[in-house]
Amino acid sequence: MGINRKAVLINCSASKAHPVAKDLKWKEGMTLDNWKKLWRSQTELHLVSGLYSGYNFNQQIKLCELFSTDCFVISAGAGLLNLSDKIPSYDSSFIGDNGPKVGEWNELPMGNLELLANADEIILFCPPQYQLAIKSDIYFDQIKDRLVVGRNSPLSKDVGRVLPIPNRASEILECSQTHLSTKLLKLYLEEGVDGFEQLEKKVTLLPEKRITRKVNDNELIDVVRDFIHLGGLIKIVRAIRDTTDIAASYERIRNARNEILTSSGADYVKL
Repeated sequence: MGINRKAVLINCSASKAHPVAKDLKWKEGMTLDNWKKLWRSQTELHLVSGLYSGYNFNQQIKLCELFSTDCFVISAGAGLLNLSDKIPSYDSSFIGDNGPKVGEWNELPMGNLELLANADEIILFCPPQYQLAIKSDIYFDQIKDRLVVGRNSPLSKDVGRVLPIPNRASEILECSQTHLSTKLLKLYLEEGVDGFEQLEKKVTLLPEKRITRKVNDNELIDVVRDFIHLGGLIKIVRAIRDTTDIAASYERIRNARNEILTSSGADYVKL
């Protein structure tokens, strides 16, 4: 009986562990032909596994290693990458005019979806623009039936398996929206489809979402100061969300807490 070989597609990160190579920053007026020429002229190359320094990128690599799952990187400057590939450091994204259009991804200098020919199951929780990029690949039709995506994916009508991801999934998984893709990957690798079915059931048990109000940064600092005695960031976030009507992201609460601790010289660990 054959082994079910999984592959995970993760997106690159804007933050890099090495300085961007000279001329490899996508600027207004850049063309794909010029980009490829500049790319191929670079001599300083880095392992893909060590180039990107983003939190989600590195956490997702660790998950793939833990579950012995193949991992590939969707890059807005390179194409589809193996972790063992060596590439120059670059600056390119699918946002605005800072990189190629998602429909041009297939023409970037490195690999494409042909790398996934031997994968039985391809797991994808990337941001929408990265998912749309791979749809432009000439091999997309050959792998789409093996793709696993969330219900909110722009590819949900094209692929073989669609997972239920409720709107309030981050509340159950106790994470920010920024880190949700990593939590979803962990859930799928650990529990498979059953984990997502249970997630949907748990969301139905959540209390009705409360009416909240937005506050500016100074007001948020005052609110966080009332809970600073709790110490840990997670406890403060939980207390604000459970006992106040304040609407603030995990990141804003973290920044407010860090500012308070910095100004007070407190010994709490900053996050």
